[in-house]
Amino acid sequence: MELILEDAEFVTMAARAGLAQAMLVRDGRIAAMGPAEAVRAAASPGARVVRLDGATVIPGLIDAHCHVCDVGYLAAAADCSQPSAPDIPAIQARLREAARRTPEGSWVTGGGYVEYKLRERRHPTRAELDQAVPNRPAVVYHTSLHACALNTAALREAGFADTQPDPPGGAFGRDREGRLDGVVFEGPMFALFERNLRHDLARMGAAQAARVVQMAGQRLAAFGVTAACEADMRRDSFGAFAEADANGLLSQRIYGLVVHDQVDWLLGAGPAATRSRRTARASCTSSGTS
Repeated sequence: MELILEDAEFVTMAARAGLAQAMLVRDGRIAAMGPAEAVRAAASPGARVVRLDGATVIPGLIDAHCHVCDVGYLAAAADCSQPSAPDIPAIQARLREAARRTPEGSWVTGGGYVEYKLRERRHPTRAELDQAVPNRPAVVYHTSLHACALNTAALREAGFADTQPDPPGGAFGRDREGRLDGVVFEGPMFALFERNLRHDLARMGAAQAARVVQMAGQRLAAFGVTAACEADMRRDSFGAFAEADANGLLSQRIYGLVVHDQVDWLLGAGPAATRSRRTARASCTSSGTS
């Protein structure tokens, strides 16, 4: 399959970028760039021509530090972002729907909200999440992943109590009586997210884990990201990348920073670890997580 792109601003990063008037894509790879006539001459007679109406075409972006599995995990959660969910009742509706498709043993999960973009201009509370999901743990993550809101069942399962002080490196939201209102900030939020991600990945079959990577790849590709560094590579996530790669679902070139306590496993994993080395590379971090 061949595709000719024309009528665009091609950013090539080359000194003579003005000569790039067209691009030829053959079987998903750039085969030629240059003057429009030369590119057409290099293409097969049946090549499709697409005019981009002056749009800008840039090289693929490389994300030097991200959390690819986190992106895929949240992509499968209820979409609680704005403007898709404009207010707290909309978030409640999304969580109710998510509860119907979330298997027992996993938390009902939503993500992407920004409190100052909600009509109420505040975080959802535990009472409001209780109305949506009364009998099992539910969480909705802030888009920054530096805060989340939990219902009462989730607070209980996480071990958070009204009487406990704020933990080091984090804080709890509280109502006027000092009772936890369900909002959790920073340190305990990070630990909770990591716990739920690892728990759910461990419960997934190989195909489901590969689907997490595929969904992350689709989200990253929509932003023009063609290579990424997974900054928290562990045994379960490495397996998910390898499975996605083996089934043609890996959209980006992935590099990994392997958490230090996982290195012995990686070095001893043999063929299971080498299967995806054509597309995934690993290095080691010196701290627990990066």
